[in-house]
Amino acid sequence: SGDPRPWAVRCQLLRKLRLEDYRERVQDASAEDAVLVIGEPKVDLSLYGELPGALAEAKAVAQQLGGPGGIAASRIVRLVDHDDATTITNALLQRRYRIVHVAGHGEPGGAGGVVMSGGTFLGPREIKTMRTVPELVFVNCCHLAARDAGEALRSFDRSGFAANVAESLIGIGVRCVVAAGWAVEDAPAETFATTFYRELLAGAPFIRAVATAREAAWHMGGNTWAAYQCYGDPNWLFDPDVQDAQQARSNPADEYAGISSPLGLALALEELAVQSKWQRAPAERQLAKIRFLEARFGGMWRSMGAVAEAFGLACAEAGDVEAAIGWYEEALQGNDGSASMKAAEQLGNQRARRGWQIVSAARPAARSQAIADGRGRVGSALKLLQSLAAVQPTLERLSLCGSAWKRLAMIEALAGRPAEERAAIVSMTDCYRQAEVLAANSGHPELHYPALNRMAGEVVVEAADADWAGIDPDSISAVRACLQARVQASPDFWCVAGLSELAMLEALGVRTESGRAARALAAALPALAAAFADLHGRVAARGLWASVADQAHFVLMPYLQAASAEEHAAAQALMDQLRAYATGG
Repeated sequence: SGDPRPWAVRCQLLRKLRLEDYRERVQDASAEDAVLVIGEPKVDLSLYGELPGALAEAKAVAQQLGGPGGIAASRIVRLVDHDDATTITNALLQRRYRIVHVAGHGEPGGAGGVVMSGGTFLGPREIKTMRTVPELVFVNCCHLAARDAGEALRSFDRSGFAANVAESLIGIGVRCVVAAGWAVEDAPAETFATTFYRELLAGAPFIRAVATAREAAWHMGGNTWAAYQCYGDPNWLFDPDVQDAQQARSNPADEYAGISSPLGLALALEELAVQSKWQRAPAERQLAKIRFLEARFGGMWRSMGAVAEAFGLACAEAGDVEAAIGWYEEALQGNDGSASMKAAEQLGNQRARRGWQIVSAARPAARSQAIADGRGRVGSALKLLQSLAAVQPTLERLSLCGSAWKRLAMIEALAGRPAEERAAIVSMTDCYRQAEVLAANSGHPELHYPALNRMAGEVVVEAADADWAGIDPDSISAVRACLQARVQASPDFWCVAGLSELAMLEALGVRTESGRAARALAAALPALAAAFADLHGRVAARGLWASVADQAHFVLMPYLQAASAEEHAAAQALMDQLRAYATGG
């Protein structure tokens, strides 16, 4: 009762959004990426007044970010000279950014945003085209002009504008958004912004940085402190000193002190899985958190199937396949029956993965025993996955069966058993063909995945047959249309890489007018190499490229063994390029 601060300041208020439409896969920025600060872009002064407060705020923010404990000056892009739309757009697309801070005029509407020269705008649509989705976007389109508050913005619903900007940005994958909901006073606005970034640089999570900034602005009087609509992940951290932008500063005991139910534990584990899969969180840190959660809560709730399944998912995404297998086995043994069928599918998938891991990592002296162990594990996986597919064939189950057969083929290749290798690839191809038929009959948007793998299997099996008729061109066209539709609707690494993989398979084995497979990789190599290089320039994550490189190795190794000298050189060059992307070489 004696605290004069507003309730929203005392309680560290953030907003949340529930969205039906959102980008499923987001390429997050990393700690190495830059910060873009834009202040008072060039506008038509006959329509918009000058905003010296916006320019001063942007300069102060850039100075704060580059100050003691901040980031290197080379990673701060300052556009604070009334820059035109071309300069701003070029800067936006030239580099990868973690943070975008913009202060200027705003216009409402789906195509609106921050006003730039030539009647153009910087809004969610433009940010969506960036190489990576920023983690934080700070949009202040509501500064008071020095002479007349009426010149700050054309008249419209400022609060609604801020809310729409936030919803659109979070919908495309931005982690945190700050947007001013009404015209703010220049001095408190600058104080809010600089305090906010000072707190982030000091290691405060997003929610605390917002609260401290609000309180600093509140002490200056007026209502500027309340204008900022702040949305997003309350625990997001900005750490300029680590490879991973999500590095935790607090210990697990503090981070998970609020867990008080099995559901809370499962949600925490799901969050860890998401961080591992999409946010490049270091495996060591993730596994340490998983071990803490197991020690703290495992004794109480691990017998629940859904909890064990959540542990399995978190371990799998963090790279501990052996632990994931143990947890999925516990999930299926849970007496409460709360584990999903997905747990059984993933148990089979992880067993197959582990089998190949054991073989591929074995030293030559231990290779024979590793092959026997790996073959047994993959065989166990196939038994489980095939039983699930027999009960109810689905795209996922048939594809997992195909993946397990592929790993068995790779093991048999290392074992020097070509007949068994070929038989496994034939079984793999058949599983992917069945999955492709299911996808085609149901209009499933993931048709390209089993189709690409089915084609790969055909190319590998027929690599040495000079009379092979090749892949049906209509099948190539159908898969290309599927991938192009995904690129247009929801582009991600896999569908863009899939187009290049399809082009590779087309060069290797599409049916030509002669009635035989093309065998023309050398002619296609320049375009393929350029397409892969362009994608690598946008997405350099080694884990993603490791999968692409492995698939290329699976397809091209049998091909180059029977290819002409020119085709052999082309296949080797493409494998070398992709392996370099996977290893960082």
